[in-house]
Amino acid sequence: MKKGGGVAGKTAFPPPENQTEVFFKLSLPAFSGSLNERTRASVFDRVAGLVERLFAIFGPLSPHDLAGTLGIEVRELFYRGINGFSWRSKEGGERVVLVSAALSRRKKDGVLLHEVAHQLLHEGVSRFYLENDPLGRVDKYEVESHLFALLYALRWDREGFEECGYDIYRFAEQYGVSKRVVIGFWDRWAEVLVKR
Repeated sequence: MKKGGGVAGKTAFPPPENQTEVFFKLSLPAFSGSLNERTRASVFDRVAGLVERLFAIFGPLSPHDLAGTLGIEVRELFYRGINGFSWRSKEGGERVVLVSAALSRRKKDGVLLHEVAHQLLHEGVSRFYLENDPLGRVDKYEVESHLFALLYALRWDREGFEECGYDIYRFAEQYGVSKRVVIGFWDRWAEVLVKR
C-alpha cells in the first residue's frame, strides 16, 4: 500500500477534506450473482480491503465518527422490531442510518457498521427492492454487511475483543453480527487476528 491509501498501480484517494469524493471512491461496485458463484476469498478480500482503506485514510474512528466523516447522519429509532435501517435520498443525496435505541452500546455500534456497509457496498440498492429481487441478492448483501461490521469492529475495539477472551464468536454476538459470517469465513480469521 502506498502513502495516502493508494494501491500500487491505482489512483490514490483524495485527501479526507473532500468527504463526498472520498465516499464515492470508497464505494465498490456490487458484483452480480450469489456467494456460490464467487469464491468466499473474493468476498472476504473485497470487504477487508474496504476496511483497510478506511483505516488508512481516516485512522481508527468510532462507528459514529466514521458515519459522520462519510456524511451519514445517525438517528436512534425507538422501535423494538427493527435493529437498523439505512437509506439515501435521491434528491439531496442525504444519507441516514436509523439504529434501535433498545440495543446495547456494542450492538448499536454493530448495527451502525452494518448499515454503513450497505451505504458503501450497495449504493443505490434498497431493502424494498431486494425483498422482491428475482436474483436473490439480499443474502449476499447481508453477508457482506455483517462481514464489514465484524472486520471493522475487530480493528477498532481491541479492548472489547480482549474482554471476550479473544473469542470471535462471543465478540460477533456482542456486536450483533451473524455467527454464520464467522463460520462461513472460518479459514480467514487466523490471518485477520494475527494482523491485529
